[in-house]
Amino acid sequence: MDTNNNSNSLNVKRIDLTVNPSEICEKGVQIVRMVRPEWSEKEISVKIFTDGLTNRLIGCYLPQNPSDKVLVRVFGEKTEIYIDREIELQIMVDLHNNSFGPPVYCAFNNGIVYGFEDGIILDKHLVRKPEIAYKIAAKMAKMHTLQILNNSKREALVFQLMRKFLQQLFEATLIDR
Repeated sequence: MDTNNNSNSLNVKRIDLTVNPSEICEKGVQIVRMVRPEWSEKEISVKIFTDGLTNRLIGCYLPQNPSDKVLVRVFGEKTEIYIDREIELQIMVDLHNNSFGPPVYCAFNNGIVYGFEDGIILDKHLVRKPEIAYKIAAKMAKMHTLQILNNSKREALVFQLMRKFLQQLFEATLIDR
């Protein structure tokens, strides 16, 4: 496992490792030990999250402090076709730097390791409560004032994605002929 601290302009450790999704628990613990070397491998507990559609996700923690979780996400196969992982990483780092998300500890060839923020899942009843709706609106308004993705070309990502999908559709159509 080669590590290097270069991530273009991002200050995110890079690990030259590709994790087989079937080995996420074993390899995930090894990666977590790189970002939390004070954690004993024997003491680390692993929670497997199963609600994702394409990604594999685990949370690693010490039993004496279960709220201090480190998440390891292995990207779904071929999801890089429609998700630019470098932009995703940059957005996560930028959001964290502006107090809108957990820290990003490192990235590996087909995944990312980041912090966990404890909370509750909002349902349709909670979001209708005026005090909750107000907090959501205030946070969203603040978030949309952030300057993220420090590039000079400020184009909505949705248009880039639409062009990318159309290009893939065009290429797939040519292959089928």
